[in-house]
Amino acid sequence: MESLTQALISTMSSDDVTRKQGENYILQAQQQPQCGSALLEILDDHQPTEVKQAAAIAIKNMISRHWTPRELQRDHYLIADAERPHLRHRIFEMIIRSNKPIRLQLCVCLQRMLDHTFPEQWQGIDHELSQHLQSCDTQTILGALCACYAFTRKFRMRAAQAKEAYHAFLAAIAPSITAAGTVFVGVTPAWKLSVLYWSNLPISCKAEFLLTDHTDDHFVALRMVLKIYHNSGLVTMPPVYATTAACDHWNDFIMKILQLPAPPPPADKSQTEWQQLPYWKLQKWATKNLEVFFERYGLPKQCDEDMRSYAHHYINTLACRILETLMHILGATLHQYISPRVIRNCLTYMTHAVESSKTWKLMKPHLNELMDSILFPLMCQSSEDDELWENDPYEYVRQKYALASNYIDPVSAACTLIDNLINKRAKATLEITVNKCMAVARSLPSDSDYNPRHKDGALHILGTISDVIMERKKYQTVMEDFIVSLVLPEIRSPAPYMQRRACCFIENYAEMPFKSIENHEQVLYAILEGLRSDQIPVSVSAAISLLQVIENHGHLRQHLEDQLSDVVGKLLELLRDTDNDDLTDVLSRIIEIYADKLAPYGIALAEELVRAFERLRHYDPSNDSDQHKVLAAQGVMESICNISDIFTAQSPEQQAQFEGYVIQVLETILMTPVSDFIEDAVELIVTCTSERISQTMWSAFAMIYESFKKEHIEYFPEIMPPLYNFIKNGAYVLVEDAEKVGMLFEMIKAVWEGDEVEDTFCYVAKLMELMMTYLGSSQVMGSCVEKFLEMVVPKLLEDSEEQPLSLQAQCINVLIAGLCFNASEVLAALEQVTSTSGQSLTVAVLNAWFSAAENITNLHNRRSCIMGLCTLLQIPLDKIPASIQGAWRHIIPVLLHMFDGLEEAYQNSDSEEGEEQSETVAALADAAGDADGLADDEDYDSRPLQDLINEIAKKMSAEEHVTEEDSGEWNRFYTPYDEESYDVYVIVRDTLSDLQLRDANAYQALLSTPEQQQKIAHILAQANQREVEAAASAPSS
Repeated sequence: MESLTQALISTMSSDDVTRKQGENYILQAQQQPQCGSALLEILDDHQPTEVKQAAAIAIKNMISRHWTPRELQRDHYLIADAERPHLRHRIFEMIIRSNKPIRLQLCVCLQRMLDHTFPEQWQGIDHELSQHLQSCDTQTILGALCACYAFTRKFRMRAAQAKEAYHAFLAAIAPSITAAGTVFVGVTPAWKLSVLYWSNLPISCKAEFLLTDHTDDHFVALRMVLKIYHNSGLVTMPPVYATTAACDHWNDFIMKILQLPAPPPPADKSQTEWQQLPYWKLQKWATKNLEVFFERYGLPKQCDEDMRSYAHHYINTLACRILETLMHILGATLHQYISPRVIRNCLTYMTHAVESSKTWKLMKPHLNELMDSILFPLMCQSSEDDELWENDPYEYVRQKYALASNYIDPVSAACTLIDNLINKRAKATLEITVNKCMAVARSLPSDSDYNPRHKDGALHILGTISDVIMERKKYQTVMEDFIVSLVLPEIRSPAPYMQRRACCFIENYAEMPFKSIENHEQVLYAILEGLRSDQIPVSVSAAISLLQVIENHGHLRQHLEDQLSDVVGKLLELLRDTDNDDLTDVLSRIIEIYADKLAPYGIALAEELVRAFERLRHYDPSNDSDQHKVLAAQGVMESICNISDIFTAQSPEQQAQFEGYVIQVLETILMTPVSDFIEDAVELIVTCTSERISQTMWSAFAMIYESFKKEHIEYFPEIMPPLYNFIKNGAYVLVEDAEKVGMLFEMIKAVWEGDEVEDTFCYVAKLMELMMTYLGSSQVMGSCVEKFLEMVVPKLLEDSEEQPLSLQAQCINVLIAGLCFNASEVLAALEQVTSTSGQSLTVAVLNAWFSAAENITNLHNRRSCIMGLCTLLQIPLDKIPASIQGAWRHIIPVLLHMFDGLEEAYQNSDSEEGEEQSETVAALADAAGDADGLADDEDYDSRPLQDLINEIAKKMSAEEHVTEEDSGEWNRFYTPYDEESYDVYVIVRDTLSDLQLRDANAYQALLSTPEQQQKIAHILAQANQREVEAAASAPSS
């Protein structure tokens, strides 16, 4: 244990070598028996706090790595079964009595250990937790609550039918959870601390005790209770909580928490830090529970049948009382501090409340006060915004465009509430809101009564409801003049945030058609002026607005051409300064739109983009503020893909220079563990190999192989597209390069022999088919064909009821490709093997093929079957194995079956989905409801819309079931046999004509019935007609 302790100390050393040695020792020790027990002993020993924390982290990492098997690592070390009960018991025990930093690490261990062994190997855990929850010791209660929370986090997303044991566990500990705010020592009289007294108290009395102490530990304990309750019913409400009595208790309990007085804010903390105080975290979870509760049960018609009476009880007895309380909290923001997350949750509750007639009627009389005193101030630029803009404009941009703001920012919640009010209750809200905002927005910077903050709020609201305004003809006629006369002048406002607001407003109304081209041009020039601003937030908003305008109004694109180099340069500069992922979308699309115009700047652009990617890929996954860098880096990768079009018409030297940059990026991703960007790297390779494979890009093929071999075997479906390009466009290289073909074979073999799902097998089989069809009868393929068949034939002969049609069809395609490669040798090889049924393998394979053919509908698979059947008919009769001559009579019936639906398959392959999608969108729009919103006594009901969605999904599901073989992405990789030059009608005609010449008796025997002869005659006539049509449409020489 001493050496382990010393290693833990070394991991905290400032010396890199010492720290690395310590980390390596710990990694090795974690794969040794009893390491977990030794680390727990260190936790229990009289060690410094930092050593104990290091030991807790080491235990967490050990459990995370070695508790459950890893699919792709068969030799992965696992903790022995004999050690596990002891570790479970000790870790649970340490959670109960450790301090917070150690407890948090050990709770992660508990979650990981709660695998399929629950509840069998966790007997009595509910009783132990209940006992600890009834303790009079604060830390013991907190430890027990943390353990309960770990349980709920583990099982919260399980389907209802998989939760029986978990629900039984919840039912057992529910009384103790309800009583988890045990009276703190020194606050309640000692006689009330008796466990017997406590355990016999009614639940309602226990809840009262929770409100007797106002210390931070008390707030933390209450918060854990609320988080446990929240997680318990995250997907489905457990039976123990799904009663009206439980509904009343929990909502009353939360309401009492909301009434707890806020402690005085500490003088040593800033206001931005106050929301992290235990009291405000508690209030956040209290309001979070309430808003989630309304979302689920506020509209009884939309609840599941078994929860409908519960929902009726909630909306009839509790919802309005809760709404009044939350409105009171919002009103308190006018004169005291309320945490932003609490405000956000209150507003979200009201957003849901708009949809119920009961709560709407309570809200409606207060709409003016709500809009004027609460929502409008939130929509205005605040003094905190000003300070952040001034001190850190880059952080201002990050916060305004962060996805997380939708879930934590009260301003986003205010936008959602306003949008719901306007959409669901338009009669009562739309006109008055628009009129108020337009009145406020009519002032200009030159006016004496100009209030930029108020105008910012007014434009913010009008921008939020732009989709409704643009649908109303009444406002369409006014809005064009409004934008030109009252919004565009703000681009030169003395208040920089108004410049940004003007750009945002233009983005909101980018889809709106303008009657005057001159007005529209003014809009574009205003955006370009904003883009040139030295204020970073203004330039970023202008860039995003610019893309929306030119996307929706193509006639404006030409006006940008003269300034294109400056625009792209500015975008690159902004991207370099802000790492904003929205900017990468703008840059990528502009490069795509103006590819031909950007040709002179192509190399410089590529160099700058590669630099940007190198900078953005270095991010901290544990830092939320760094998460936007991933999206930004992916956007840069898309931009690099788009500029590849620039080089298609450039000189070979320039193409090679660009591909050099591409290889630089690919090396970064594929040759290092940067798995976040694997799909982007694949897309880049696909783009650069779509037409031709240069010598430079062949090095990317080697990188794919090396990356696959090291750690990316699970990405096989993702790397299929570039492998397809290398085979299709680089076949002339592969037929002369046995080493590269060997690399392809190794990848195929590795995945086929792995424990993969059927879809992955389909991709692998498709790659086999592509190799055999594109590389033809080349010498390098000779040894591969036999090995491919050795892989797929056993899979083809597996129980057909267990085998998906898609995989059966793909295995048949590989067999057919082998027959086309050398039919006589393939049949001879199959004939030498006896199947498990005692037949020759040839007979078994043909039976499996012909049986599966009955269900084949996909165009490629039909054509492939026809090609395979023709190949069989082309074999000289003396080369046909005697054992399968009896199967020859089935060839024509199968062939005719393939032709029966061939014309329909051709039509389905060529048809577009646009019309069907348009009809679906129109149906969804019609189902969305009346444009005037709901009547005051009407509840919002999403069921008609949901029923339509379900109907469409059901239809799509049925279609997918019928055409299961069509559903895979592997079907988009075409073989040479899919080209028009391979006309299966003509091939069948020529094959039968040749057979008739070679052996008239065999020909007559095949066409044994008049019906077959008639159908074959029709196919032959079609072949002649198609040949004439093809000759007529061919270009004259």
